[in-house]
Amino acid sequence: MAISFGMVNIPGKLYLAASDKDYASLCNIHKTCGTAVQAPKYCPTCKVMLTPEEMGKAYPEDSKKTKLYPITEEEMAGLPLKSLHTIQVDGFLPVEQLDLRYPEKAYVFEAEEIGFRAFALFENVMKLEPGKVWIGKVTVGTKESLCAIRPTGDGLMYVQALHWASEIRNSEQLQRPNIQISDKELAMAKLLIETLPQVNLKDFEDDYGKALNQLVAAKKAGSPLPVQSAAPVQKEDDLMATIMASLNAAKSLPNTAEVVATK
Repeated sequence: MAISFGMVNIPGKLYLAASDKDYASLCNIHKTCGTAVQAPKYCPTCKVMLTPEEMGKAYPEDSKKTKLYPITEEEMAGLPLKSLHTIQVDGFLPVEQLDLRYPEKAYVFEAEEIGFRAFALFENVMKLEPGKVWIGKVTVGTKESLCAIRPTGDGLMYVQALHWASEIRNSEQLQRPNIQISDKELAMAKLLIETLPQVNLKDFEDDYGKALNQLVAAKKAGSPLPVQSAAPVQKEDDLMATIMASLNAAKSLPNTAEVVATK
């Protein structure tokens, strides 16, 4: 794995920033016979594919799911959790203090008509404090999470599920670079970064999905399988030369030539 900008390549490793809490986890079962469901949504006992309506939840006593304890929707709904039905705002956190390791899943909250006035009031109050994100708890499905609440700007609210502090992994043992960067290196790298264009997230596509389709098509046709070449190993001695080559390449691009020329 590597991070690259321009022609500069930074090899490294990816680690999960958080881990699942050591709580009971549920599995899907066939409501009719109580058998654990196999992917994709198949009951090995009844030998049938299942619809979502035919599946329920159970707690597996072991990894092989030989002993299951079914849990009904009514039992789940009866859990003594305020966050099952209400996101209680408990306080706020300055936006810059929201550690990037905490966010998990994002949701959009739409108010019901009976709550429009209260929603509009809360939204406008939050807009008066743009540097704050509001913190509470929410339960979605079978999992309770911390959550951050903020306005979307167009009449809705974002509810961002967060990891618990106990789920955040300790990264103290990971190595950090202890390198002195010269003013010249910093200026050149800043110039290169400034040549990168502003992007629109809608322009990005799932290349993994496309590549997987190509792989399957090649296997079916008996054709050679697509292979990606390994990224070149970056030599530290070549760093400044690589940055300069990246800047020279950027000068030929219409949307970056002006940026480079004005520096």
